[in-house]
Amino acid sequence: MRSGIMLLFAGFVFITSNVIIGCTPKLEKPEKPNLDAVEAPPAAPKPNSDGVSVTKKKTREILDLQELAGKPEWEQVEMDVRGNDPLSVSQSAYFHAASQLGAIPIEQWINQQKAVEGKTPNYAELQDFMKQNASLTLPALKPWQHYAYNAEEGKIVVVENRDEREAALK
Repeated sequence: MRSGIMLLFAGFVFITSNVIIGCTPKLEKPEKPNLDAVEAPPAAPKPNSDGVSVTKKKTREILDLQELAGKPEWEQVEMDVRGNDPLSVSQSAYFHAASQLGAIPIEQWINQQKAVEGKTPNYAELQDFMKQNASLTLPALKPWQHYAYNAEEGKIVVVENRDEREAALK
């Protein structure tokens, strides 16, 4: 038993002497890195963007598709999600979703009128509905794109003016 106590005492003395004498590894301050020698990472590829920022903007303008049918600078566009990089795809997805989801309240009213009256409302009736519902707004599209009402189908569509697009992208 005496040898066990002696062994414990010897271990205690060994540990405390190492701590007191300073046999523990010393921590040295690391050298400051030379920031001039570090190469800059390669520049990220520039997103394929048209420079249009219309988030949180609203519009109440709805054009008559029948009036625009004879004008060559106007064309109906499909709002598809396109792009070749994450930024342009997300921008395209925003405009696609905004054009589809923003028109839902108006299209619900059109469907109700079609069910009650048996025909789709004309453009003048749609304008009256928009005047009566002043809080009803649509998300803004790109500056050269506009909402238009197709009275034959009872749908809100997106039309694009080629002249406005060319002027905006110059």
